[in-house]
Amino acid sequence: GENHNRETGYERDSQSFALRLSTAGLRYITLNFNYHDYDQDNNVPDTMEKDITRSSVSFRTRPWKRNYLTGSYTWEDIDRSNNDAESTLREIFCLSFLSKPHRDVDLNIRYRHERTDDPFVNEQWELFRSLQTSEPTRGDEVHVSLNWNPRANLSLSPSIRYEQADSS
Repeated sequence: GENHNRETGYERDSQSFALRLSTAGLRYITLNFNYHDYDQDNNVPDTMEKDITRSSVSFRTRPWKRNYLTGSYTWEDIDRSNNDAESTLREIFCLSFLSKPHRDVDLNIRYRHERTDDPFVNEQWELFRSLQTSEPTRGDEVHVSLNWNPRANLSLSPSIRYEQADSS
């Protein structure tokens, strides 16, 4: 797309390309491959231009009857100009297990690991130079939930979530 300001003459151009490939070639296994590229260019002074490339690989399988295992690995590369953090690399790994041990009970266990190299940093100058970021550089999350439906109009759904994040 293109955005043109008639008063200042500044232009902002963006291009996006996406590709997805899914296959179910093996019995009970589905594989997905995703690719997305977004490029934003502009001639506005003191503004940031960026190029974002995101790719992922994911799978879903049914190892046993009424049990599902899914996993994904995503990486995202953000290149910037006119910014201190010239590029950011983010990697995300997810693994989840869904089980139905009984006809009224569902169990869901999920693990997520995220790592960010050189996150986007806001720089502030007051009395001293201050660098601030709202993104952790590493995070782990475990989520366990249980759903019990003894009757059609009654359900009990406890869940536990543990999250640990580091910024170094």
